[in-house]
Amino acid sequence: MPQRKQENSGRAPRTGYSHLARIAVQETTLRVKKMRRAIADKSFNIVRRIPLVSGPARLIRTAHDAISAAVDAASRHSSGGLVAATAMVEKQHTGGPH
Repeated sequence: MPQRKQENSGRAPRTGYSHLARIAVQETTLRVKKMRRAIADKSFNIVRRIPLVSGPARLIRTAHDAISAAVDAASRHSSGGLVAATAMVEKQHTGGPH
């Protein structure tokens, strides 16, 4: 018996969007973190070479890095919760595997 061709209905798939959202959020937050780090490295490396402000610059860099780490953690946790909630809603409405 010949195989039947699957017809493309022209409609978007009903599931999988929460998984794509998770990947997009993870990649975006990682890129923002890397960009912020590169900018800080460039700025603090310049200031670190100035004799009178070198010491205070190290303290400020430590505070900057701690604040950045806290912001990154908050972003990861809040976006992770949002994506998890989205996956639950998607599963309820589509019966999908997520």
